[in-house]
Amino acid sequence: MTLTIDRNIQKEIAKRAKIAQEKYRANRVSIIVMNPKTGAVVAMVNSPSFDANDFTSVYDMELVSYAVYPKPEQDLRGYPLYVIDSGSGTLLANVE
Repeated sequence: MTLTIDRNIQKEIAKRAKIAQEKYRANRVSIIVMNPKTGAVVAMVNSPSFDANDFTSVYDMELVSYAVYPKPEQDLRGYPLYVIDSGSGTLLANVE
């Protein structure tokens, strides 16, 4: 077995994942860097990181409540998020 992970790239994307998670108030961030010619995985990061010894920890996503944010596309302006219509499951707005 040949490992294809590059420690330098792995370290850099770990930093960027943490920054992105804080900036966009995301519950989770996953980044995979692959060599497009060979398909080799060069780096892979999940944030928050996964502890295989504590597999019972589950991170739940927080849903946007229409009771709290009746017009999420206006109330949450400035925060990138997707608002899903709970009735039809369709994308209502992409707020940036």
